Amino acid sequence: MKAIRITTFLAPDVEAALRDTAAEDGMTVAEFLDEAIGKEVRRRMARRKALYRNRLSARLEPLEPSSRLEWP
Repeated sequence: MKAIRITTFLAPDVEAALRDTAAEDGMTVAEFLDEAIGKEVRRRMARRKALYRNRLSARLEPLEPSSRLEWP
């Protein structure tokens, strides 16, 4: 129901385009917006996860036994 409330703030032509696009996919406006928002959230979460991995791997550089540690 929240998605339908969002459409009341859109211009009439935008609302009509949104309804048409949702209907083409066989969905209601609420289902269409829920799917679109879900995709965006998953994309952003994956990006954050990748950035975190890159930062972590940059901090954890491999140790080379010959240069960093002395072996007996």
